[in-house]
Amino acid sequence: MPPRENDTDELRGMHPPGISSSWQIDFLEYFRDGVFIAAPDGTIRFVNHAICERSGRDRAWWIGRHLSEIPHPKDVEKATDYFDAILRGESPTNLEISYPAAGGKELWVELSAVAIREEDGIAGVIGISRDVTARKLGELLLQRHQEELEDRVVEGTRALAEEVGRHRDTAESLAASEDRYRMLFENSIDGIALLRDGVIEDANDAMLAMIGLASLDEIRGRRMQEFVHPDSLPLIEERLRARARGEATSRRFEFMGLRADGEPRHFEATTITLSLGEHHDALATVRDVTGRKHAEALLKRLLDRQRQAVDLVSHEARNPLTAIKGYVELLQAGTLGAVADRQNEVLARIAENADRLTKLLAAFLELERIEARTQKAVRERLSVAELVDTVVGDYRLQIAEKGLELVVDVPEALVAHGDPEELREALDIIVSNAYRFTSTGRITVRARREDPALLLDVIDEGRGIPESEIPEIFGRFHQGQPPPDDSGRGMGLGLALAKAIVENHGGEIRVASEVDKGSTFRIVLPDEHDARPVT
Repeated sequence: MPPRENDTDELRGMHPPGISSSWQIDFLEYFRDGVFIAAPDGTIRFVNHAICERSGRDRAWWIGRHLSEIPHPKDVEKATDYFDAILRGESPTNLEISYPAAGGKELWVELSAVAIREEDGIAGVIGISRDVTARKLGELLLQRHQEELEDRVVEGTRALAEEVGRHRDTAESLAASEDRYRMLFENSIDGIALLRDGVIEDANDAMLAMIGLASLDEIRGRRMQEFVHPDSLPLIEERLRARARGEATSRRFEFMGLRADGEPRHFEATTITLSLGEHHDALATVRDVTGRKHAEALLKRLLDRQRQAVDLVSHEARNPLTAIKGYVELLQAGTLGAVADRQNEVLARIAENADRLTKLLAAFLELERIEARTQKAVRERLSVAELVDTVVGDYRLQIAEKGLELVVDVPEALVAHGDPEELREALDIIVSNAYRFTSTGRITVRARREDPALLLDVIDEGRGIPESEIPEIFGRFHQGQPPPDDSGRGMGLGLALAKAIVENHGGEIRVASEVDKGSTFRIVLPDEHDARPVT
């Protein structure tokens, strides 16, 4: 979601180190990667919209904090050394660190920072923060799959461009601003190229390295089609024709490109059209995603093998379980002869464990089905009040017998869009956990709409979850301490299944918890038109 107009108006009144004009603020605010500026003492003076959106924290949270407060504790020392080196005038290599975002989620970023130099010395640090969480998670997932498969079946810059165009011919009055723009342009991790009527006029070092050229002279004046693979030429030509007709095209797209030596590569590009008189100018930001494409293909093969193995195991497991339960029922009924009391007790235990294995297998297969997206979620208009009442109704008597207070606050007119059965199952899992892990106090279920999202909260006054455990609770087979009533551990699949269901609807589950005070689980569901398609 792009920053709102009043956000950028407010930013233009700020004066972070090295920033002297409103177009620079706009440039930083619309930059696709995160951009931050810190004073020499390490105090954060500016963060752009990308950082706020990625971390789930507003700008007020960031401004005024020290850089050492942001990273994960294990990364604080190397982050401090990195910024100290920059302030000494050195140029250290890019740094990867992790930091906790809102809701306990851990984010990984790659930092590229330089010192802001002014006449009287270094005025601060400006840096680019690229989100590499998906890559890191992909690397970990691939590593885990490769290790497990060896011995067993496994489980898985519009404002920038306009300002550049407007001020390109005013170098004398904006010399200092152009220097800072050039610093960002040259230090960007992504390739950036400026095109006029389809001809490349300027490109940064990252772009040259990406396509295998040594100097700007080797690319200036050449048409971009020279670096496009024949398979993607129709896509590029159609985009150019649509732009010439004045039609809107998607800003971000992927295509097959060619390096100067003819090697094909996968690229992701974001283009911004500039309005500069009779010319068709564009600013293109290009990222090489070949590694990601190869990783995706490998991961797909691994997941396909996993699904085949799961199907085989589930089929082979269900048949003997059914047979076991059938023989137990025959024995309990006395069909095969009289059974002593002690034998009946043993048979009851066998039946109980067979039922538990059957439920575990069913939950595991349901989780596999949803995570694999093998079935499309049914999208229906449904009453949130009826959904909550159906789930809570199953627990009212148990909650009352336990001496707990139940509060339900859901407007009658509130509606959602999704699969009623799946959403009911996800909510049931969360309400069941609140009941099991709360000994005294209150359980609250409430819902409200904060456009464009629906918020559905389950709040308990139970024992809470340690902060260090929160990132792990949605993992498969994760089991914390048993409930206070010693009713035994669950199967460890509930929250993983709830998370998969909600994400299959384009939403997310957030958690806030404090030990001995309770937990809040929030289901966030997007508006029908904002939901990601489920395939």
